[in-house]
Amino acid sequence: MSKGKVSKPEENLDNKHTSDGNSARDRLRKSSFKTRTITSLVIAAGAIGVVSIPGVAGIYVFQAMMLIFTIIGTFEMIKMYEKEKKIGLIPIIAILIFTALNFLNVAVFEDIAQSLDGQEDFTMIGIKIDYLPMILATVTVLLGLTVFCKDYDTRDASKALTIIFYVGFGMTSIVILRLLGIKFVVYSFLISAGTDVFAYLVGSAIGKHKMSPNISPKKSWEGAIGGTILATAIASCFAIFYGNIFQADTQFGSYFNAAGQLTLLDNFEFFEPMTQGTKALIIIPITLAGSIISQIGDLVASRIKRTYDVKDFGNIFPGHGGVLDRFDSLMFLALFLVGVFLFFNGLSVA
Repeated sequence: MSKGKVSKPEENLDNKHTSDGNSARDRLRKSSFKTRTITSLVIAAGAIGVVSIPGVAGIYVFQAMMLIFTIIGTFEMIKMYEKEKKIGLIPIIAILIFTALNFLNVAVFEDIAQSLDGQEDFTMIGIKIDYLPMILATVTVLLGLTVFCKDYDTRDASKALTIIFYVGFGMTSIVILRLLGIKFVVYSFLISAGTDVFAYLVGSAIGKHKMSPNISPKKSWEGAIGGTILATAIASCFAIFYGNIFQADTQFGSYFNAAGQLTLLDNFEFFEPMTQGTKALIIIPITLAGSIISQIGDLVASRIKRTYDVKDFGNIFPGHGGVLDRFDSLMFLALFLVGVFLFFNGLSVA
C-alpha cells in the first residue's frame, strides 16, 4: 500500500508566505497601474485643453504653464543634488532666477513665430536679450558665487549650470514649438509619447536584448527599434497629411488649419516650391531622428537619477513621478526640432 507524500508544516508555511507575497505584489501592480492610468488621463485632458486654446491667449496660457513646470523642475533637480550636498540659499535663488530668465528670454523668438504662423503682432510674456549676453551673465554669476559662498564650490556651479541649461533651455524649446503653431506641439508629442508607448509594448512582448542595462535595465533593443518605427510612421503621417486630416473647410480644420496648409513644412518659404512627396522625404528622416533623440533624452534622465540614487525626480504626478520624469524625452526632442526648424527658417529668410 503506497503512502501519499505528507507535507511538513514548515513547507506549508513557506508556500503560504510565497502565495501571500505574490498576491500582495499583484495588488500593488494593479493599484500602481490604476493610479498611472488615472494620472495619464488627467494630464492628457489638461494638455489638450491648454494646447487647443487658440490665438494669443493660448500662447500666454501655454507659456505660463510651462514657466510653472520650469520652476518645479528646477526645484526637483536642486532637491536631487542636495541629497549629496547642500548648495546654499543664495546659490539656489541665483539658479531659480537665471533658469527663469533663460526661459523667459523665449520672447526673442516671437518675430520668427509671427512670420512662420501668420500671427498678428503681439507682445510675449518675457524679456528680449540676445542669448550670448544672457549665457555669459549666467556663467559669470554662478561661477563667481563660488568665491563668496563658503559651501558652494565649482562642482556645485557645474550642477547649477546643468539645471539652467537642461531645464531652462529644454522647457524653452517646447514653448518655441508652440509659438510656431499647435501642430508642431502635436507632432512632437506624437513622436515622444508614441516612441515611449510602443517601445514599452514591443519590448514587453518580444524584448530580449538589453539596450543599456547599467542605466535602464528594462529597456531592450527590440523595444527601442519597434517604438522608433511605429512612432515615426504615425508622426510622419500626421506631418505629411496634416492638410488632409484637418481640411480648412471643416469644423476642426477651420480651428486647427485655417490657413489651409498641407504639411508641417508649409510654414517655411524654403519648401513652398516642393511637392508633398518631396516634403515627405524630408519629414520622415527628421521624425526618425527625433524618435531616436527622444529615447536618448529618456536615457540621459535615467543616468542622472542613477548617479544620485533616486527613482524619480519628484512626485507631483501620482504614479508618474515629477515634472522632469514626464518631460525628459520631450525636452530633448524639442531642442532638436527647434534647431532643425530654425535652420529651415534661416534658409527661408536667406
